[in-house]
Amino acid sequence: MSPFRRKLRKLRRNPRAFFRDMSAKRIEKPNVVRNAMTYANPNKRWRGRYKFVVISAVYNVEKYLDAYFRSIVRQSLDFKRNIKIVLVDDGSEDSSAEIIKKWANKYPDNIYYLGKENGGQASARNVGIDFVEGRLFDADFVTFIDPDDFVELSYFQTVDEYVARNRRKHILMVGCNHILFSEKNRRFQDQHPLRYRFKGGDRMVRISNFGLDLQLSSSTAFFDFGVIVQNELRFHENIRPSFEDAHFVARFIACSAEGHAAFLKNARYFNRKREDVSSTLDQSTKDKGLYLDVLRHGCLDLIEFYKEKGLNIPLHVQRQILYHTCNYISWNSLIDRPERVEFLSDDEKADFLDCLDLIFDNIETDTIMKFELAGIWFFHKLGMLGCFKKEKCPVQIVYFEKYDPVRDQLQVRFFCNDFGLEQFSIDGKDVSPAFSKTMPHDFLDRKFVIERRVWLSLSGFSDESVISVRVGSSATQTLLAVGKVQFEHPIKLGDVRKQLVLTSPTPAEMSNTNGLWIFMDRETQADDNAEHLYRYVRKKAPDRPLAFVLRSDSPDWSRLEGEGFDLLAYGSQAHEQALKSSQGIVSSHVDRHVVDYFRDGSLESKLFVFLQHGVTKDDLSRWLNMKKIDCFVTTSHAEYDAIVSNSTRYKFSKKEVVLTGFPRHDKLIEKSKICEEKKAILVMPTWRQYLAGGVIDGNSRCINKGFKDSLFCRRWSSLLNNDRFEQLASRLGYDILFYPHSNLLPYIEYLSIPGHIEVAINNNGNFQDLLCRSALILTDYSSVCFDMALLKRPSVYYQFDRDQLFNGGHSYQRGYFDYQSAGFGPVCYNEDYVLESLEDLLGGGARQDTTYISRMDTFFAFRDGKNCERVYEAMLALSDPDALAFDLGAMQDHALSAEKAGRWDLAETRWRTVLAHIDENAPEHIKDFAQHRMVYSLAMQGGGLLDDLRAGMQSFDGGSAQIIDLRQQKQPSNGAAESRKWSL
Repeated sequence: MSPFRRKLRKLRRNPRAFFRDMSAKRIEKPNVVRNAMTYANPNKRWRGRYKFVVISAVYNVEKYLDAYFRSIVRQSLDFKRNIKIVLVDDGSEDSSAEIIKKWANKYPDNIYYLGKENGGQASARNVGIDFVEGRLFDADFVTFIDPDDFVELSYFQTVDEYVARNRRKHILMVGCNHILFSEKNRRFQDQHPLRYRFKGGDRMVRISNFGLDLQLSSSTAFFDFGVIVQNELRFHENIRPSFEDAHFVARFIACSAEGHAAFLKNARYFNRKREDVSSTLDQSTKDKGLYLDVLRHGCLDLIEFYKEKGLNIPLHVQRQILYHTCNYISWNSLIDRPERVEFLSDDEKADFLDCLDLIFDNIETDTIMKFELAGIWFFHKLGMLGCFKKEKCPVQIVYFEKYDPVRDQLQVRFFCNDFGLEQFSIDGKDVSPAFSKTMPHDFLDRKFVIERRVWLSLSGFSDESVISVRVGSSATQTLLAVGKVQFEHPIKLGDVRKQLVLTSPTPAEMSNTNGLWIFMDRETQADDNAEHLYRYVRKKAPDRPLAFVLRSDSPDWSRLEGEGFDLLAYGSQAHEQALKSSQGIVSSHVDRHVVDYFRDGSLESKLFVFLQHGVTKDDLSRWLNMKKIDCFVTTSHAEYDAIVSNSTRYKFSKKEVVLTGFPRHDKLIEKSKICEEKKAILVMPTWRQYLAGGVIDGNSRCINKGFKDSLFCRRWSSLLNNDRFEQLASRLGYDILFYPHSNLLPYIEYLSIPGHIEVAINNNGNFQDLLCRSALILTDYSSVCFDMALLKRPSVYYQFDRDQLFNGGHSYQRGYFDYQSAGFGPVCYNEDYVLESLEDLLGGGARQDTTYISRMDTFFAFRDGKNCERVYEAMLALSDPDALAFDLGAMQDHALSAEKAGRWDLAETRWRTVLAHIDENAPEHIKDFAQHRMVYSLAMQGGGLLDDLRAGMQSFDGGSAQIIDLRQQKQPSNGAAESRKWSL
């Protein structure tokens, strides 16, 4: 669907939201041509009061220099009279010098070229400052515009006029409005995090009371040049690749206590976001200096500057440093991503952490708790306090996240530094979790935050009942939050239900057994888990309304239409109407165009069954945790455990995840029993997200022009064209089948695939036939190796970019599956090893050693052909209030946490709850364990509980002497009770 149709559809559906969003995303596009013509006549230019000098460090920016010069030379302020430009070429290797000299020849009295060896931006700027000071320019203000950026044509006049009007205020610094310009789509967006400074228009503040205001960039600011000269201020040349600006500004402010600073909204600076991502900041994440020099010479140097003077570190400096450290702490940085700094040695990582500890020692707790920038929220603040300051957070926020109306269960989410005692009470009654998940979040090798997600059963409680949550110390202030609304503690269940029902399916929708289910694989391609499950459900429940979504031009459309599938064309009006009225969506993919088709969150109220496209082997938690998944299908014990177990990064618990096997595997096993002779080598490289172009619609993307030069293209093309590969296959009588990932199809020509290799494209639903006729699979990371393992066919892994993919270079995160220790064949890092491995396998009839055979035999939970049946039962359970509604393990953990805290009365209550939920058919050892723990909790309470103990011990050996012995034990602390478990 075209962007125009999407906008038109949105306008029709919700006009108010359409115009609100249009306003919020308004694009500012200054008409440079018109402005240039307006100011072309020098006689009409503003003759300002002040003299300005621009100092710019230049390095390989030839393609941007002309735009930079035009934006300054054509200023409404008289350029020749009021502005000089000093450009310091920091050893550029392109034609930057020639371009600068061309402009300098045109304006010899205003533009100056200086050349030097490469030494970094700070050193180049310092050369410029020295030059201006030495030439005795009549400079009032200096600014440091980056040469790949540009400014509005009234930029200098706006500053000149404002300073002149307020000259009695002694303005020493001016901060300007930082507008982002995206080179890729030519958009101007006023979205900088510091735009809050201009909320009330132009402002002036006393520098001695800078407070919450921040000025981090020297490029977007003007500085009184006299202050720089008098205090010999220079940029610190050891601070690289960032923060040298913030360090310079902070030192300038410290030397300007008697003056004022101004923030001017209409002085607009356009910061270019390069399309080729080649700027210094874009490339800085792999620079060791970002983790060492910046902290030592930048952040800690500022702290020492104030300490040496015996001064408290000002609030704005604390916030300035905190703003920078958020680069390491924000959600998309190093939290749970240790591979991003694999290029640091262990000593360097330790040094990095030591620096952060020292920094946070000097940032006040109150500054952290009130910090509102850089996407930082309670999660990060709690982690900063615990991980670096070793302090407990003064408050606790408990989030009520979701509501399940069928089982009447509420999901509670909170964060803590230690997994200790937690109490959920409704009308004063202790409530045990029905399901729970503990997710650790780490910062390198340190614990950052522990996340808890708990489902509580509200059955039996009315809307007037009140719920209370306590985590950790009872003295900690606890706030309850439902969405963006905070409530006083405690809160009525009716208020919670009312807020959450807006994003949850209604009980009627959930229990509607005749509701429409929409099935979908890719919108461009079927023959995956959704197609196979649809076929089963249609046969099992022929009266149930079902629909299958696919593009009408898909090669699979006619095949499924001929089979009688109830097809809906993706993007059609019928498809959209069906989505709105459906009970749920069943898909092998969880991409946004599937789960959030309307881009407004409206499908959040629908049930979503995630069938998966392939076995989850890598850590996909950062992506999947953003999705609303009601039923998550898995196929092996290892995969299931990696998702539901505590101490994994996935948010999903046993409530959402089921172990059923993949629907398509039923048919695959059946076909394998009657397939033809296996005489093909299946070659299936997986896709790399970094190779994709921009999104057009759904799974459609622009062509990436750099694909041909990528390592991926070069390595696979070399292997496919290797004569030895062809001769090997020919000599042993094997065909070579190349099956491209759907995203690879537009790039097939770049691989130069030779004629003897068959390019197999799935256009007739024959992918399983392809697997069955293949003797082995040659891949890098494709999960299709698991399908082959199901057939007990070996794999050869060609992982030439393994270090890049798993060391932070790309989106992959290492998961539970290790190719070396758990894979189904040899792991190869070069072309020769691949060919040797193929020859060993094929020469032996594609037989592997017993190690690989054993791995294939034991990986899958089911090979019985009943996967579709189990998945369908799991789907039905979503709308069945009598289906399994609790996890006994979560209840046991809850009781043990009370023991650890020494709350024996609470532990006794919780063990009684566990016993009440144990099924009569459960194994005896489960019931025995809970009974022993309950009796032990009674014993530890002491006092007049002997009769209760005697009654509780009647079913056990040992008699009253053992009871008395228990009562005489001292109450343990710090979890000692856990070490005294009774042996069964």
